[in-house]
Amino acid sequence: MKIRQRFVLLPSVAALSVLGGCAGMPPYQPGADDVMVPIKLFGDGRPQMCKDGRNYSLATTDTSDTVKVPSGQRISLGAFMQYDGYNVIYTCRPALSFVPRPGQAYVANTGLNNNRCFIELVREDLSKDTGVAFEPSLAAASCTAGTTN
Repeated sequence: MKIRQRFVLLPSVAALSVLGGCAGMPPYQPGADDVMVPIKLFGDGRPQMCKDGRNYSLATTDTSDTVKVPSGQRISLGAFMQYDGYNVIYTCRPALSFVPRPGQAYVANTGLNNNRCFIELVREDLSKDTGVAFEPSLAAASCTAGTTN
């Protein structure tokens, strides 16, 4: 019985070691000239950003679910998500890229749909009935948010 317990414990320790790598991602510290814009977050996961080929964790502001990102150049926005059940841990890191514009606010949503992780982003636009509009600068992630360098 003790041998079986050790074999069950080893994969769990290995999984925790791999997942612990995300915790070491440095938080983004804005530069003196950075103009920051807000992104309201909905859904699952820990927000992450890739800028200039470097990955950063993003902390929410105050007690809200809002992060701030630098504007004026393309960044990748992603989220590290982890789901577990039935002794299996699933992880994913959906990501996209866009060019945040100064003075513009955004809304991001992440989650799991039909066994696939997703991320979506729109810009706030109060002139629309829905209060949001398509973000024209959306593209595939230009660098992989969520991986460590």
